[in-house]
Amino acid sequence: MISFGALSSGKEIDFIARGASGQTEKIQVTQTLNEDNYERELSPFQLQGTSLETGKNLLLTLDGDDQEIRYKDSKVSQKNLICWLLDLAP
Repeated sequence: MISFGALSSGKEIDFIARGASGQTEKIQVTQTLNEDNYERELSPFQLQGTSLETGKNLLLTLDGDDQEIRYKDSKVSQKNLICWLLDLAP
């Protein structure tokens, strides 16, 4: 099941995917991650005290390199959108 997430803080999560086993993956999508949108794109992954606190955090961009980002208390996997869609390594 895939849904959209709006938080009481007014922030939004682009997609929330729940697998058959109940595992949750939160997905944000942006063209690129830079200093102008860093907080806006990563802060929705801070969901302490909600039913979405656990699960994977994924940021999809058109940036070239995959990386793991530590944002406050969250671990976010940044992946290239095209490679992710085609299931290719960057």
